[in-house]
Order: sequence, then structure tokens, then C-alpha cells
Amino acid sequence: MFVKKLLKVLVSPIAGPIAGPILLGMVAEHQIKKKLKHSSSPSVVERVFGAEEVFEVINLKSTGCSPTVVAVSGFMNENEDGSQWMSFLRQHFPQNQWVYIRWESGSAGSLVFSSPAWEWMAALNHSAEAGKRLAKYIEGSPGEKIVLGHSLGARTINHALKKLDKNSFSKLLAVQLFGGAVSSRCDSWRRIGTHLKCPVLNYFSSHDSVLKNLYKDKVLSSPTPAGLAPIEGFNNDYFANYDVSSKVEGHSAYYERYFPQAIHNYVSDKSPKHDVVDCDQYDDLGL
Repeated sequence: MFVKKLLKVLVSPIAGPIAGPILLGMVAEHQIKKKLKHSSSPSVVERVFGAEEVFEVINLKSTGCSPTVVAVSGFMNENEDGSQWMSFLRQHFPQNQWVYIRWESGSAGSLVFSSPAWEWMAALNHSAEAGKRLAKYIEGSPGEKIVLGHSLGARTINHALKKLDKNSFSKLLAVQLFGGAVSSRCDSWRRIGTHLKCPVLNYFSSHDSVLKNLYKDKVLSSPTPAGLAPIEGFNNDYFANYDVSSKVEGHSAYYERYFPQAIHNYVSDKSPKHDVVDCDQYDDLGL
């Protein structure tokens, strides 16, 4: 009976074009839930239908010295285990402990039910909750931290810093943003800047087609993201912007680059400058 009624609606010249996709979506959801009902991994259902936020702290390297390096990835990395950061971490922080933050940033499997643009917008929203949990992790775990964020991971870090207890800012030795899918406008960073006790290094490239095509097109009335331009308007020695356009040709190319002097000098010196650095003029950055 249900099938007959469904077919009647679908072939209707008036209701069909409107109700058809909705009803088919409902049927697909019902069948998927039915199939996964007795699954040994109920979190699969929760992730597919957004019933629960995904957030996990994964130890990549539990031995080593402080500070702990915290790596946060971006879009479509929900099912990753942090391996995409390993080469970067070995080059820059071989002596440190490493952890990876896995959050609900979308995955290739989710595209079966959705589109890249829809998943991008969903991940933008999920980054706020992930930021809250990241702030709690920083507050509740011992020792100093260096926090790295790529793409929407930089946005997650921005949310975390806005929620972080002001007394916990002393735990942060540095924050580094690579291809950040987060606003470059001063008002997105002002409240953070008043509590900062560590450098924030922003690496951006004008060749980042992902940010150009997804962030700027899909985030309505959005200012330019930090991954395409300097963080604006700060007369604050804790912020530094690095233009790496000549060396970083795409959104994921940051994982493949080496930033030894930029990272370690700023972390040890703790007195960064806030000007934009053109990396063509600085061979010692090792890019």
C-alpha cells in the first residue's frame, strides 16, 4: 500500500517534482537506518544522521618532550587518523609529543548522501562544537601546547581560543594556521588577542583554489579567509602573517613544506613581528 501511494505521488505532474526528492530521501534514510540497526558500530548511524558530534584526541607520539604538538585537520578528514601530519611533524617537531584532533569535518563516504558544498557548510557548523571541546582539552590536559591547524582546523582553533579560559592561554607556546578557512578580519580575532601570550603565525597562499571556490562562494557575505590573505588590523606583536604563495601551490601543499626558521624562531623568541613576510625574500624559511 505504501509503495502504491508513493508511486502515485512521484508520477503526479504537480506534486512529483517537489515531493519526489523529499520522499525518496526519506525512503533512503529509512532503509539505511534499518540496515544499520543491528550494526556493531552504532556510531556509524549517529555520524550519518548528525545525532552526535565526533571528537577524539588521538596520540600520534606519546613519548617525547614538552610542549605537546596538537594537530587539527580540516575538511573531509573525519575518518583520518592523523597520518597526513606525520611527515610535517617529523620534520618540525621530532623531539616532541604529538596528538591529533579528529572531529566531524566530513568524509568521502558522506558524499554518498550529500554534495561537497553541503558537506562544507555542515563542517563549518561542526567546527564550533569541535572548538569548544578543543578548548576543554587544552584546559584539562597537563603541560604546554603548540597548536597547528589546517583549513577548517584553523577555524576550529579560532573557536577554541574564543572559548578558552583566560588563565589557560599561558599553556599555549604557539598557534600556527595553514590555509585557514577562517575570517581574516580583525573582529574575528580581537577578543583572542587581548588574552594571547604566544605567537599566532598565519600562512596563506593566493593559489588556494579550495578556499577560493568553497569558502568564498559558499559562505555568504564572508570576508576573505586567513588562508588567502593576512589577518587584518592587528597592532599586536603576537600576530605574524606569512605569504607563501610562491611556494604553496594548493590547499593541501602545506603538509609537504618545511618551515623551520619561521616556526622555531617565533616559538623560542616569543616576540614576533606583525608584518606580512614574503617568503621569496627569506631563504632561511626553508620553503
